[in-house]
Amino acid sequence: MSGGEVLAVQDCRGWADNGQQADLPKSVRAQCTYCGDWCAFILSGTQFNVHSRIATARSVCAGCDGKPTFVFVYDDSKNALASKKPSSIVMFPANDKTYSSPENNTAIPDAVWRSMEATVNAYNSRNYSAAMTTGRRTLEGVFKYMVAEEHQRLNLVKLIAKASETVDLTEPLTRLSNAIREGGNLGAHFDMEKEPDDLMARQLVELLSYLIEYLYVLPSQIEALEKAIEAPT
Repeated sequence: MSGGEVLAVQDCRGWADNGQQADLPKSVRAQCTYCGDWCAFILSGTQFNVHSRIATARSVCAGCDGKPTFVFVYDDSKNALASKKPSSIVMFPANDKTYSSPENNTAIPDAVWRSMEATVNAYNSRNYSAAMTTGRRTLEGVFKYMVAEEHQRLNLVKLIAKASETVDLTEPLTRLSNAIREGGNLGAHFDMEKEPDDLMARQLVELLSYLIEYLYVLPSQIEALEKAIEAPT
């Protein structure tokens, strides 16, 4: 399903058998699609279509009064009928307050990916100072993997400069990296006048995602394409 937020069965509480080989939850813990706060959504008006094996329900956010819709899809396989739990759960509308981690592509160093995931998790939990700090650490990791081992202890500014000697970093990309570096300082050194907010942290997360895509994923995809073109038919 598109346009919605996919949830896990583990997010549901208070299951009740509807007598048609389907357990319906009484509440779902999720991040509100309207305000971004976490909430235990008490479901109401639940309806189950026995033919399509789809249930729908509504709820209200206690924080902002937003009214999301929940859709529960039940598989008709033997195992699914035995468990009576839905195979997929989707919350509508989609949550634009969260950001998805990059896919764990083999081209991305594992330490960089884990640091990026921590940055995204900090942002999604609305801990913007932590997002800025872990974002800076992610940026340092990105550039450490681009220089020789003897240069990996350099500070971030010098790491970027050293990487620029061997990697074609265009001026916009270098400026992007420096902007993230400056933003990271806000998380590490609390400033009453410049406390990190949602917009600042979101921009950092997005820029980091673009940077990782540009430096790791895109080259590996180009290499795969080159091999496919050069492969004998």
